Amino acid sequence: MKNLFACALLLSLLFSVATVGEGFQKRRPAPRKRTKKELSSKMIRFSIDELRRENEKAVEAIKSANESEAKVSSFIVVIDSFTRQLIGKVLAEAKPLEGVKQAQEFFDARKAEMKARFDVVNCIPESKVSAEFIEEMKTHFYNDGVLIGKMLVIYGSDPIVQYRLQKLTRDFLELFEMKEPCPVQSIAVL
Repeated sequence: MKNLFACALLLSLLFSVATVGEGFQKRRPAPRKRTKKELSSKMIRFSIDELRRENEKAVEAIKSANESEAKVSSFIVVIDSFTRQLIGKVLAEAKPLEGVKQAQEFFDARKAEMKARFDVVNCIPESKVSAEFIEEMKTHFYNDGVLIGKMLVIYGSDPIVQYRLQKLTRDFLELFEMKEPCPVQSIAVL
């Protein structure tokens, strides 16, 4: 499971930022009656509503065939829920900067717990997990990355909010970096 989560999340994040950004550029030009500010606020409201709908979708556990897959499946449900709660904190506030501050505080409060859960799951060898299960897992991680990427695109016009969101995203991705080898691997190396 070596950094499979981090790679899948990072790739989906980069992909979603690129595709969502292109989507905004390909919209029809607006009638000349409206000002540019009115149009951008309308697009942002539409995007925020769309993000809220996606964020409210239920997270389902992946059906697992063995004990290792059951551990990974429970981790996936927890990380999906955690990601959606982070996004919910940003969306709940009227001012995006306040929402990002709330999300950062929530993240900092649960950072150690999420890191510990990831370390346990990351030490499960890929040989104990089926290929179909890994594909399902990648889909979940991809969807989480897309949600984060859309949030970055929607609130990216304000430089202060963009900076804080990028910091939150970096902190989130750092959870899934391995600093030390798994205990089993360190024994094998000796």
